[in-house]
Amino acid sequence: MYKKIHSILFVFAFMVCLMPSAVFANAQTLTVSNPYSSMTVAAGPADMLADVNVSQPASMPEKELTAKLDLSYTQAEKVAAYYAGRLIPITVSSSGILKVDATALALTDDIELDAYADADCTNYLGSLGGMSTVGSSSSRQVGLPSAGTFYVLVSTWYGTYDTHALQQALTMNISFYSNAGFDLLSEHWYKLGDNEGDVYYKLNMPYKGYLTVYGEEELSFNLTDAGMNTIKDYQYIEEDYDKRCTYRLSAGTYYLKPSGYSGGEDEVFKIMYSTSKSDKTMKKGSYATIYPADSKEVTYLKIKPTATGYIKVAVQSSNVYDESGDIALCNSKKTKLTEEEWIYGSSEDSNAQYYAVKKGKIYYLKATGFGGKANLKYTQTKIIEKSGVSKKKAVTVKSNKLIKGTIIAGEKQDDWYKIKLTK
Repeated sequence: MYKKIHSILFVFAFMVCLMPSAVFANAQTLTVSNPYSSMTVAAGPADMLADVNVSQPASMPEKELTAKLDLSYTQAEKVAAYYAGRLIPITVSSSGILKVDATALALTDDIELDAYADADCTNYLGSLGGMSTVGSSSSRQVGLPSAGTFYVLVSTWYGTYDTHALQQALTMNISFYSNAGFDLLSEHWYKLGDNEGDVYYKLNMPYKGYLTVYGEEELSFNLTDAGMNTIKDYQYIEEDYDKRCTYRLSAGTYYLKPSGYSGGEDEVFKIMYSTSKSDKTMKKGSYATIYPADSKEVTYLKIKPTATGYIKVAVQSSNVYDESGDIALCNSKKTKLTEEEWIYGSSEDSNAQYYAVKKGKIYYLKATGFGGKANLKYTQTKIIEKSGVSKKKAVTVKSNKLIKGTIIAGEKQDDWYKIKLTK
């Protein structure tokens, strides 16, 4: 027979805080009350958690509060007529997701874990899983509709005719993921509770440039300006597009509102954003990948030819629909030198575009019409110019001899050639 394990409450709050406290609009708290005494211990605003998700660097903050609780009970701890167990009050500072990971230490009978909105256990929120003498662990989550106190009931059915004695012992990791709106710090992953309400997360663009939103899983969201006016709705982070999307925006404040998650209701999702002031530089012969959020987005790609001649621009794709759009060549001030031309990617030679360029000058490729992702590449061919700058200086073209010249994009210089007929 297992010895009865004495009740111990362990609440772990990692108080590592590498960000200014003013970053967040709300200080989130989680309090797990001791079910054996009047003592309560607050988990506190643990915005930095070590090894929360081993797939991400431990130095990245996540909006999550957690507490650990070891408990045990026998049939003497009745919570209802035919049930023994513990009722654990949990207080949170906003709506969000409550997740319980439970592991059996020693069980003589089945255990159920359920969430309620009241101490009388009449307002049922959902199941948090269960364990048997065979199964040793459980992990489940439920949505909490608001700030306040909620209850986790850990119980075992037992009747007066039972002859065996209950000796139940388990450990629980209780996590809370807030739905409260707050400021997201760039280049840090956050765990957030999926929600159906108007919950917004603040983003900051310190300069005109590119905003990229990343997700650990596929999800949808809306993007608004500082006045909460929607500028992008029904946006998606998709598996096919490397779970990211990019916007070209002016400096200012923006808000992201999650609107759905592919995993279903009451889920926890992970999100990050980054900003970039500079346009991506293309290297000749190598693909540059862009992630425009939709076909209306504009992306500029910087090019600096190493020789005077022409460049060939192609797009790579195994699916023409996925990677097709319009490109145009621009000067260093991003003024168009050519009209926009449609380019698609069934192969590198499919509707590729060619532009004559000068060595050492800065050019930009303006990409529009691509929705989700595109792989663009340019190759360079050197041309040794042989032409005249005027009629008086025209270069003679001999019969059956090939000479080459360039009409540089954006330049008005004419090329003159002379042909002499002998008869």
